[in-house]
Amino acid sequence: AAALFGASRLHAVLNSLSADFIAASFALLREGGGWGEIGKRAVWSAERQLAASPSARCVALALDSAMEQRPCWMRGVLRLLSSRAAAGVVHGLPLVTFALERNVQAAFRCLQSGANTGKVVVRVPTCAEVAPRGVHVVTGGTGGLGLLTGRWLGEGGAAAVALA
Repeated sequence: AAALFGASRLHAVLNSLSADFIAASFALLREGGGWGEIGKRAVWSAERQLAASPSARCVALALDSAMEQRPCWMRGVLRLLSSRAAAGVVHGLPLVTFALERNVQAAFRCLQSGANTGKVVVRVPTCAEVAPRGVHVVTGGTGGLGLLTGRWLGEGGAAAVALA
């Protein structure tokens, strides 16, 4: 981050990172800057934020609650963000894609290493066919994604699906 911004510090940080990355983000904040916390896991307490930057103005933002309670406001925010992205003012996170049939192990290794700074996407072929014979076993099949995968297999013609 220091290489990116040099000696200059940021007026505001909208943070969604956790653990050690929070300290790195606070290090980028200028004296009297603004700190908005949108993360949910391993966030710093108000006391720890104050110790890291006594002059910062810190606020916690619960975007999930804001979307539920003020949908019109959130719609406006998303429209503004969309127009700024279209104009090239803001950019999305870096994206690395892996093909399911060839590189799924590499995708998990990338995630496991922690080297990714953006999104890691496993691309599923649109014409994936389900073999009708045999038993399809979905480990972790009782959770959200596992149940969806089991349903997809069933709808795709699998004769037997085991959710474990």
